[in-house]
Amino acid sequence: MEHAVEVPPPPPRGSFGALVRAYRNRAFLSQEQLAERAELSERTVRNLEAQRVRSPRPDTVRLLADALELSGPERAGWFAAAAEWTIGGQAGPALEARAGRPGLGAGSGGGGGLSNADRRELAELRHENRRLREDLQILKRAAAIFDGIAG
Repeated sequence: MEHAVEVPPPPPRGSFGALVRAYRNRAFLSQEQLAERAELSERTVRNLEAQRVRSPRPDTVRLLADALELSGPERAGWFAAAAEWTIGGQAGPALEARAGRPGLGAGSGGGGGLSNADRRELAELRHENRRLREDLQILKRAAAIFDGIAG
């Protein structure tokens, strides 16, 4: 039995903010939800999408890619688009250096001495943390509904 595979939309040309918005919408996330998953401020996501950020930080680009669960060619395209938008068509070395290393922690510079196994474990823990946050939001909504019914 064949399964349908969702093909990502082509990255919008000329605006990393439009790319962020397109992928966020594809994931059915609000700006607030994406910011929470990426451990960024909602303001950062809003400013990126509104093109108020001239040059996104490499760690911000990576955190968003992680939050959107991008991998493989899609992730590489994400970093290439960020680099292209940032420096007008010339790939930025800081972004290129991060494109092939998805598991780096924010501010870790050159990998922080983490082994591949440590990086995988860190990625798994981040993923589990995101799932737990989503579960917490569901529980909060359910509690509010029950409070409304009981009240």
